[in-house]
Amino acid sequence: MTRNALLITKPFQLIVCLGLIKELAHIAEFDLIITDDFYDAQTIVTRLKLTLKAPEIRQILFFATHRSALVYLAEKKYDDIFIDSDVGLRRFFELVRIKLNNSKTCISVYEEGVGTYRSDIYPANSLLRRLKTSIFNFLGVGTTFGGNFLTSRIFLFTPGEYRPQSRKIKVIKIGNTIEQIIDNFEWVLKIVFELPSGLLGALAEKPQACAIYLSSWTVDDAALARLRIVDGLRIIKLHPHIKIDHCEGGNVMNVHHAIPAEILIRFASKHCKSVTVFHHGSSVTRYISRPNLEFIKV
Repeated sequence: MTRNALLITKPFQLIVCLGLIKELAHIAEFDLIITDDFYDAQTIVTRLKLTLKAPEIRQILFFATHRSALVYLAEKKYDDIFIDSDVGLRRFFELVRIKLNNSKTCISVYEEGVGTYRSDIYPANSLLRRLKTSIFNFLGVGTTFGGNFLTSRIFLFTPGEYRPQSRKIKVIKIGNTIEQIIDNFEWVLKIVFELPSGLLGALAEKPQACAIYLSSWTVDDAALARLRIVDGLRIIKLHPHIKIDHCEGGNVMNVHHAIPAEILIRFASKHCKSVTVFHHGSSVTRYISRPNLEFIKV
């Protein structure tokens, strides 16, 4: 059995990583490395430790910073390390450190949203930018996901949409969809990402309509004003990287920032006749689809 580590910096990534564990459990055991990069992360980790009991999961560790987690990954000499991104000069040096400590460590990137498929992370809209991208590509610095010369594999839900920076990268399809992974781990996810009792009670009444606002890194006042005037149950879910508390009050229900939008929307669509989601280009539109679900970009 190989000894692997999965680096997690946002709640959605936990769902993806649980899917990877399920697929690779017959050949590997895993450590979950979770960083304090999202709202109430330590509480989520505590619940996860109490709930997620599986022989293939050795330990669940919490780190205060992304940097300290990567230092730990370098020191422990894992066989395989799964990370959310290998893009950029800083990550280049972090991965070099890991490989210097253990040249046999295999580094893999896993899908973490629509950004995984972007080819414009370093836009070529000026001569200077094009020169910078060319230099990075020459040095093996990742300018797209899976582009770092030290990365061996990338795990994706839709490999056909992926345009690799390097031909050497091995592209592997993740077998289950996000919805299937949520189904497989539903009992764990319901406990870890606790839905408020007020929301459960409201949905139990099976309202005709439900509207959800998914914020970006900031709350858009115009989008929130639009949410306040729609009919039915109104819910605001802030981006998980917003670490301050927010209480909207009035006729809008707040949910925990860390609840993945995929879980919230899927749950709401099972209880409401129609669900409208206001968003700022969220990746959730890739992963959840229902006949009674409408996404509106604001």
